[in-house]
Amino acid sequence: MKKTTIKDIAYLAIYFALILIFSLVPFLGLIQVFSISINLLTIIIVIATFHLGLRGSLFSALFVGIGSFISALVYGKALFIFADIAIVPRFLLGFVSYFIYWVFRKKVSIISVFVNTFVTVLFNSILVTAMLFIHHSIVKIDFIKNFVVWINLIWINVLVEVIVLPILSILLFKFIKFIHNKRVEELKNISDIYY
Repeated sequence: MKKTTIKDIAYLAIYFALILIFSLVPFLGLIQVFSISINLLTIIIVIATFHLGLRGSLFSALFVGIGSFISALVYGKALFIFADIAIVPRFLLGFVSYFIYWVFRKKVSIISVFVNTFVTVLFNSILVTAMLFIHHSIVKIDFIKNFVVWINLIWINVLVEVIVLPILSILLFKFIKFIHNKRVEELKNISDIYY
């Protein structure tokens, strides 16, 4: 990783602020349509990955976990009131998003952004479901009467999110490409100064 600059810290603070706003303002980061909810926070992880690389990916994923945990405490969302279910899977999601970014060799194309968003959204649900299963097998969660019903509800959301969020990432492609190219240019200028 490159040396952390004040600009990086400022970018991370902006991502954290965006994630908190999306987490805490009702119907902004979590769009509710009947019983299905579309989590827009996952796309911020993808944007931060293309913008700041591994650092952006890990920190934004951690921020999404913290944001959903705080939101669960504020609004009483029973499922994410446990830190292991809210934070740990989201932090691991940062590694997944960066790995997909790295597989495409850090190039920005519509395909790479689409695939990164698709895989990140899918793994968000896989990791949260796995952590929910682990938590429930160690310490029973009282409000879950029928575990299979809960898992089915989660995967209905996945089907909708896997369709909607990659389409949204295509709409945001020019912005993602712009911030990625700007970052590459900044890093090149910094390395020219020191070498």
